[in-house]
Amino acid sequence: MKFPRNLLVVISSGFSLSIVESWTPSNRTPQSSTTIAAETGACSTADDVLPPQEMNVLPPVTSVTILKGGSTLQSLPAGYVTSFPHLVITRDGSDFKVSDIPTGGGGGFVNPHSFTDLWVPDAMDPPPAMRLALSALIKDGQLRCVLPGIDSFVTTAGGTAWRNWGLNSVPLASEWLDVGYVPLDQLRISAYARGPSPDGPGADIDPAAWKPLLEGLSVDQALGSLFSILSDPPPEIAAADSGFRLLTIPLPETSFESVENGGVVRVYLSEYPEPRKLLDLKSGEACGGGFLEVAVRVVASGKDSNYLPDAYRPLFAKK
Repeated sequence: MKFPRNLLVVISSGFSLSIVESWTPSNRTPQSSTTIAAETGACSTADDVLPPQEMNVLPPVTSVTILKGGSTLQSLPAGYVTSFPHLVITRDGSDFKVSDIPTGGGGGFVNPHSFTDLWVPDAMDPPPAMRLALSALIKDGQLRCVLPGIDSFVTTAGGTAWRNWGLNSVPLASEWLDVGYVPLDQLRISAYARGPSPDGPGADIDPAAWKPLLEGLSVDQALGSLFSILSDPPPEIAAADSGFRLLTIPLPETSFESVENGGVVRVYLSEYPEPRKLLDLKSGEACGGGFLEVAVRVVASGKDSNYLPDAYRPLFAKK
C-alpha cells in the first residue's frame, strides 16, 4: 500500500512542539531504583513479588522524542503525554469499534500509562493477552505521529475487555515518528524479549539474550484502517477542539506469550532492513525509529485491599 507523501506533509503542518536543536543520545535519565507504591490498591509494589536483585530497572522516561528526519527532534513532556485520551480501534465485522481506555480523572480509574513498566497482577484470571499494535498521535482530528504499541488486555465474563487494570497496564513508546518525514509504506514492526538480567539492574545486556517474538511485519493493514477511520471519524476524533488523542490499532495475528516475570520487551517501528541490529543499542539510546521498551513484572494484586477503587472490583471479582 502506497501513501502519498505530499498529503502527509500537509496534514502534519502546524504541528508545534518544543524543538530540540541537537541530537541527544537519550531522552531518559539514570535512576538507582524503582519502587512505586500503588496506594490505590489496584496494584501493589513490584517488590512484593519480584526480588529487587532480579528486577529490570529501566531508566525513567522524562520526555517523548519525536523524530522529524535527519537530526531534528521534537519533544513532549512524558507527564503531559500520559494525560492524553486513548482510544483503541478494532474491527467488528465490516465496521470499526472504538473503545476508550480510561486514563484517570474520573470514574475511579487510575492513569494506566507507562513508558517503562508493564505490571501484571498475580491473581489475574485469565491472564492478559498481548499483541503488537500500531499507535498514532492525532491532533484535532489529523494524524501527526505513528509509534509502536502493545495492546494488552483481559477479557472477563460477558466479553468485557479491560485494558486499564491499574497502574502500569498500558505501555507507551518513548520514541515516535512524525508522519511528514517517514515513508509509511516501508515501515515494519519487530518485537524482542529477554529474561531478567542475572547481573542485576543497569548491567550490560548481550544482544544474543534477546529472542524474537515477531519480526519485520508490515503495518500496511493498520495504516489502511487508520486512514479509513480518519476519513470518516467518530465524534471522539472528529471534534475540531478535541486536542491530542492517542489511537491504537491492534495488528492481526501478532499475539505473543506473556514474557517471563522480570523480563523486558522491546518493540521497534522502522524502515531499517535489519531490525535485529538495533538490539545492539543500550536502553535509552536513540534507534532512529519508533521505540517501546517495558519491563514485565508480576505484582501483588489489590483485589483484597480495602482501598481498591470500585471501578476495578468487577475485574477482580471472585469467579
